[in-house]
Amino acid sequence: MALVIEDGTRVAGANSYVSWTDYIAWADARGIDITQHNQQSHIEQHILRAMDYFENLAFIGRKASQEQPLQWPRTEVVIDTYAIDAYTIPQQVKNAIFEITKSIDDGDFALDPSDRQTVSEKIGDIQVTYSAAAGMKKLTPAISTQLKKITIPMDQISRM
Repeated sequence: MALVIEDGTRVAGANSYVSWTDYIAWADARGIDITQHNQQSHIEQHILRAMDYFENLAFIGRKASQEQPLQWPRTEVVIDTYAIDAYTIPQQVKNAIFEITKSIDDGDFALDPSDRQTVSEKIGDIQVTYSAAAGMKKLTPAISTQLKKITIPMDQISRM
């Protein structure tokens, strides 16, 4: 599936806020080596997985239009004490997608299932020992940092 980029004008059929070339430029600017995974189709699949996760978060403000396919652009959004125009996709949105995509590309996405690593097995009287770090994923604070200003904190109560 090809990426259809939302640019703030409520693009029909939009399924991403960033393109493959946007991701490559972001990674290059930060010295992130993605040479082994930089095939366009591979990266676009990861961007779509990142979007699946991102679009299910609780965001500040309100969708700009009921008909728009994605959560952004939004109205009533204030970031760093500045009102964000309802035809803008904030850089924090794009950066969050970049960070989530990188996490997926690295195989460290927190929502991916992980297998337990067996250290030892015993057949008689059945005994299994798993690695202490089995099923652990790397923490990616860069994702949380990008989401901090655009999402509603989980402990905040909201009334409509």
